[in-house]
Amino acid sequence: MCRDIYCDFPGWSLTAQERELRVRMMERGGSEQVVFTYKAPEVDEETGSKPEREIRGESAKVLDAILTGLGYEHLVALTKHCTNFPLTTATGQE
Repeated sequence: MCRDIYCDFPGWSLTAQERELRVRMMERGGSEQVVFTYKAPEVDEETGSKPEREIRGESAKVLDAILTGLGYEHLVALTKHCTNFPLTTATGQE
């Protein structure tokens, strides 16, 4: 299961620029992983694909406190029930 929280400034300035900030909490094997993602504006109009930059976090609560302290608000929160499969490169990296 994945829980996502998208954040923006009160005036939705990131959304107006087609940018996104997301905090994702993933439950795997009884533990939770936190991933913070910045999505840049789309680069391919046909597919709508957006370049993403991600870092892993240790605590969704701490990350949320940082973002709200900087003035960001929750834009939308959602839960996805899905199965994630690890991808491995030809050299064996995940």
